[in-house]
Amino acid sequence: MFRRLTPIILAAFVLVTFCVTALAANKPPAKPEEPPKRILKKRLAVLPMDTQIETWSWLYGPNEFAGGLTEMLTTELVNTKRFIVVERAALDDIMKEQELAAGGKTTEETGAKTGKLIGAEWLVRGTLTSFQESHSGGAGGVSIGGLSIGGSKQSAQLALDCRIFDSTSGQVIDSRHVEAKAKGGGAGFSFGTGNFNINAAGFAKTPLGTAMREAVQKWVKFITESIGDKPWEGRIITVTDQGIYINGGSDLGVMPGDEFKVLREGEQLIDPATGLPLGSERTEVGSIVVTKVLEKYAVAQALTGEGFKRNDVLVESKLAPAEPTEPAAGGA
Repeated sequence: MFRRLTPIILAAFVLVTFCVTALAANKPPAKPEEPPKRILKKRLAVLPMDTQIETWSWLYGPNEFAGGLTEMLTTELVNTKRFIVVERAALDDIMKEQELAAGGKTTEETGAKTGKLIGAEWLVRGTLTSFQESHSGGAGGVSIGGLSIGGSKQSAQLALDCRIFDSTSGQVIDSRHVEAKAKGGGAGFSFGTGNFNINAAGFAKTPLGTAMREAVQKWVKFITESIGDKPWEGRIITVTDQGIYINGGSDLGVMPGDEFKVLREGEQLIDPATGLPLGSERTEVGSIVVTKVLEKYAVAQALTGEGFKRNDVLVESKLAPAEPTEPAAGGA
């Protein structure tokens, strides 16, 4: 019986092998992976966070807590690789200059102008509108310098109102309300007097640290969805015999071969009722292509048009392909 079945089994095996080989031979070649879409980084300024909470569970809480959230947001935005974030220390100096200008203590020509001095396309500000933190059980904790360590069960909840502003007009572009909560047990932290330190050892694992991180991540997701993919706009710095200098370099992701339309702004339209700028008409005067890139700026040559001037607006037209990545070890 087995001897009679052997030829049949062998024949079936040969047939299956032939079919598999034929299918493999006729399988269309895999399409090469397309390079990832390039996105030029946006310049973003994170303004210090406001608080609208009247009562706090620890001394110096509002300022320290808001400062911690602001620093956490700045770090998360930088880590997305989509934004150039203006440092908070630099922003403090900028705000002082703008206060002088607003108070009439500088001339119109030399006074700081929102957006232009900041060097950012967008401003981000958050307001802490709700905060709750509770501890229960776990007697016998230890308190050192205002920092209590105990075994109590803890919970934390907070809510933020997040807004994105146009850096020139100050108008709100987008806004969102985000909330986060977390619970936990075991050793935890509660802050009394002293400084609030989000970098304290073990703080990130507490319910409060977890809720803060979750709220900030939701905030970053909102910012990325709202402005992360918007076309980058820049300006012409100056025009010389050596080329057209633009205010975008390798720090923003600009590469040789990138092309930009050049637009010229007309008269700024001001709302007579509010005094706010409403924008201006833009006329296309030509296009340029980048030939040389440095860290903070790039040099370009004209493709079409002429008579380009300082402060002409640049709008993305065609970005060069992304640089190919190194093949994996052992690859062809």
